[in-house]
Amino acid sequence: MPISALVMATLLDRDMLLDIKAAGADIIGIGMDAATEELFEQHRGRQVKGPHDWHHHWDIARQARELYGPHKVNLHIIIGLGETDRDLVDMFVQCHAEDIACYLFSFNPEPGTVLADQPRTPIDRHRRMQLVKHLIEHEGLERDRLTFEENGSLGGLEAPSGPLAAVVNSGIPFMTDGCPDRHGVMACNRPCGSYRPGEEYRDYPFMPEEQDIAVIQNQMRLHEVWSAGSAQGS
Repeated sequence: MPISALVMATLLDRDMLLDIKAAGADIIGIGMDAATEELFEQHRGRQVKGPHDWHHHWDIARQARELYGPHKVNLHIIIGLGETDRDLVDMFVQCHAEDIACYLFSFNPEPGTVLADQPRTPIDRHRRMQLVKHLIEHEGLERDRLTFEENGSLGGLEAPSGPLAAVVNSGIPFMTDGCPDRHGVMACNRPCGSYRPGEEYRDYPFMPEEQDIAVIQNQMRLHEVWSAGSAQGS
């Protein structure tokens, strides 16, 4: 089982990344949280008198990518902090292009915090973004197969019906993002990371079964945005 180190980028430099690697870590995880610099500053940076810097986080992520190798570095991104679907897709595409993994979690308001009254993102949006991320990372979905409304929400997804159905029915896109084992299979399932016990699953800490897939399909309402278009194999 590979050893994963979840780190605070603000406290790190290249020498410390090397020290962590020398200590036996195989994978580096970084809590980026926000999908855009503006939201990062709003929730973690200067606007809340936080010590964190967007550019330093990216610098550490890229140095770690250089030192640890492709897909051995992951950024944790939270859906529901005020970003648009376009913002999330831009993050997915950028991370994929740089061989950096992107782990998606749902905002989960906690009592007594500044965001205690902020609602979670609708479940249909979460499901669609889980699917789009998987398609970008594992199925070669190109960004120009996605269209967006004026407000940045996903307006259209063009993909062949057969392969798309196979991906959805696999259930994999809707599982908890987590560090893989040495065979590339998700090994860290983080139950209740995006939801409270007893609530509907935001991400599944196990392989979804047939009845779970039916729930996911109903939640996602993919027919509202999907078209086969002219994609080969449609």
